[in-house]
Amino acid sequence: MITSQNNKKTHLYISEENDPFYNLAFEEHLAKNVFPKTKVPIIFLWRNQKTIVVGKNQVADLEINVEVAKKDGVKIVKRLSGGGTVFHDLGNFCFTFIVENKKQAGNYKVFLEPVIAFLKSYQIDAQLVGKNDLKIDDVKISGNAQYLSNDVLVHHGTLLFDTDLSLINKYLKINQLKTNTKIQRSQISKINNIKNFLNKEIPIEEFFKSFIIFFKNYSKIDFLELIDKKIILDLAKNKYQIESWTFS
Repeated sequence: MITSQNNKKTHLYISEENDPFYNLAFEEHLAKNVFPKTKVPIIFLWRNQKTIVVGKNQVADLEINVEVAKKDGVKIVKRLSGGGTVFHDLGNFCFTFIVENKKQAGNYKVFLEPVIAFLKSYQIDAQLVGKNDLKIDDVKISGNAQYLSNDVLVHHGTLLFDTDLSLINKYLKINQLKTNTKIQRSQISKINNIKNFLNKEIPIEEFFKSFIIFFKNYSKIDFLELIDKKIILDLAKNKYQIESWTFS
């Protein structure tokens, strides 16, 4: 998973923004500009306001009720990894692991073992099912994807904690049929929020902080990194906010 290299501890970045364009630009900047210089493993944690994130191999118009989503002010953006279209809101949070690719690409287990261990600290028995989903009792609570940037491996995933699941059917066109097209379509899954499996009610902010503390101990993180926002804002504006990127 995330291990120290060159006797340096893992770097932790936490986005203070809930803007998906900014956060995807932040992630790309870390993978393409920051990590190659330091070779220090990175953990990046972030949350988005109401957002639909499309996989790089998907056609947004086939996946999303675009007019409905735009009318409701939902942001739509394409990410650099493959996989299906997903809905984010502030009841969900995202984690990214950035490491040197040492034949780890496609190995989801090595990255998700600590996430499973974190959930066990809340007496939640989550399991890796299939290639990239975390499930509780055959119900999905986390989806994950990866991409490579030269020799850098980026693994990112979500944790559904208190997401408004009713909005998924409102905004997404869920494909239940397999086709022969090369276009990757999203498949329907049974999903639920982690809060529904807890023994007691806790706010997402507390859960998120617990996740941070867990990984600070697990990966021996001893400080938080700050970043130049202008670089990220420029990338967000010139790439992720442009409709031709998302709807191409």
